[in-house]
Amino acid sequence: MEKWSPDLIATRYLFWAKAQPYLIIISFTFGYFLFGWAGLFWLGAVRMVYCLHMQAFVNSLLHLKPGLPEGVDSSQNIWWLGPLQVSAWGENWHGNHHAYPGSACFSRHWWQVDVGWYVIRGLEKVGLATNVRTYKNDGGVL
Repeated sequence: MEKWSPDLIATRYLFWAKAQPYLIIISFTFGYFLFGWAGLFWLGAVRMVYCLHMQAFVNSLLHLKPGLPEGVDSSQNIWWLGPLQVSAWGENWHGNHHAYPGSACFSRHWWQVDVGWYVIRGLEKVGLATNVRTYKNDGGVL
């Protein structure tokens, strides 16, 4: 982390990195007590596998541009992947993410749905997110 993301060390992100395993165990347990073994399975294992596989699938698919020389950015936006991503709608604007990697907002136009950005804006409005960076801060236009 010191090399690739020193800004995260100075923020509260480290708390979430340490709390994450406990939150996962709580969600599994909550699912079990609420719905039995089916809840443990669907609110725990299946949810995690779906989220992680969808993220990896989208990242791989959005870098498939054959014939490009090595070192050239192959990222692209694919609009129709959005509705397929229940957990991460907005990742389909992957080319936008590569254009401004420090931005919390992947969308660049009003019609580009970015659920993650909507959540971040909501957290910012209630004071739970601060110092949120967007591509507007990098010289782009929101």
